Amino acid sequence: MTKKDIRNKMKSILSVIKSDGRELKSERIAKSLFSLNAFQSAQTVFIFVSLDEESDTKKIIERSIIDEKLVAIPRICGNDLIFHPIHNEMKYTNHRLGIREPDSEEPVIDPEKLTTPFIIIVPGLAFDKKKRRLGRGGGFYDRFLKNLRQSAGLNFNAIGICFSEQIMDEVPTFEHDESVDVVVTDNAIIY
Repeated sequence: MTKKDIRNKMKSILSVIKSDGRELKSERIAKSLFSLNAFQSAQTVFIFVSLDEESDTKKIIERSIIDEKLVAIPRICGNDLIFHPIHNEMKYTNHRLGIREPDSEEPVIDPEKLTTPFIIIVPGLAFDKKKRRLGRGGGFYDRFLKNLRQSAGLNFNAIGICFSEQIMDEVPTFEHDESVDVVVTDNAIIY
């Protein structure tokens, strides 16, 4: 299957997961994520704001804030992701791709300047057991992870989250595609 075929298949699969099932599956994903040493030791959590069909990230964001972690969400800027720390008065805009994101005037976090452990919660339409990922086609997370992995001295883990239905035997990849360190689903943790 081509990447395009897989994307279409996964979008169909996600569209049939009922809202009740999505909520329960999202809770299981969050609970498994919270059990990871990488989550527990992280002082900063970079996380996406979930779309309606994705695993809901609200509970992960809430728990991270309760645990007094710095939480940052992305904004698309050209071909790059820029992360902004969440705060109560945060202003949002809607990106042309339909993604709710922080306003460009909000403060920015440069992950390359962090001296403490952090995690990046990565979305994907599909993952495989080798932790390869298929995104929506923009390459934003691939570029972001590649840049961080080229920076010396950073202590971070990239953690993909998805429903078990999104795990495939093999995700086709190209040279520029970046894998994650761990994948968390509603019924498994893939190291």
